[in-house]
Amino acid sequence: MSFTAVIDRIRPDSAAEVRSVLEGAAESAGADRGDGGASAPIDRRFFLKGTTLVRVFAFATAPQDAVARLDADEPAADLDRRLAPLLAAAPEAPGSYAGRLAHRVQQRIVRPQRASLAALRYRVKPGSAKEIAEVFTGVVPQRQPRLSDGEGRSSGVLHGVAVFVSGGDMVRVVCFDGDLEDVARYMATRPGRPEIERRLAPYLEEDRESESPEDFLRTFSQIRMDPVGTRAAAP
Repeated sequence: MSFTAVIDRIRPDSAAEVRSVLEGAAESAGADRGDGGASAPIDRRFFLKGTTLVRVFAFATAPQDAVARLDADEPAADLDRRLAPLLAAAPEAPGSYAGRLAHRVQQRIVRPQRASLAALRYRVKPGSAKEIAEVFTGVVPQRQPRLSDGEGRSSGVLHGVAVFVSGGDMVRVVCFDGDLEDVARYMATRPGRPEIERRLAPYLEEDRESESPEDFLRTFSQIRMDPVGTRAAAP
């Protein structure tokens, strides 16, 4: 499995219409049953936070040319055409993803399977993608990323993560089975997280008190994006 993302800013007055378009696209994807062929995305999820819109596409295997795959996928191309008038900066060629994919600075897939997705958005300083990539390159992966509930009982599994940067936005995508609160708890107590936060701090536009697990849990709701639509393309 491999993730690709598109990050856009929407017009402030278009949020309701954007949600309507995305919910319709999610319903259509659920009904398509994956008839777009082997090259089509196997999953597509949409997230909103303020004026930031994120479209996440998952492929069964890493595509050599994700733009070509998305342009050839009619649901993805149609969605882009429908969203174009609602974006703060309309694309030159609606329906084409050329030059518009977010820069993926990290991806780690532990178990390649479809599951729940969450997206976390950070405001970052434009032009800092290279430095942010260096931060995540140094992250030591966890061999058994399992989730636990508040009582310490096993409650789920983290299947993979991916981090994208576009302009002034960084988005962390988390693929998991379980409860989102347990994902937050896992991230808050993950070994090495305070060092990651410290190294990221110079590139963030917003100051956040997140070095301690308690601080991180308090800010989790502020950075979590709202999922729009709950259905996704079937395998």
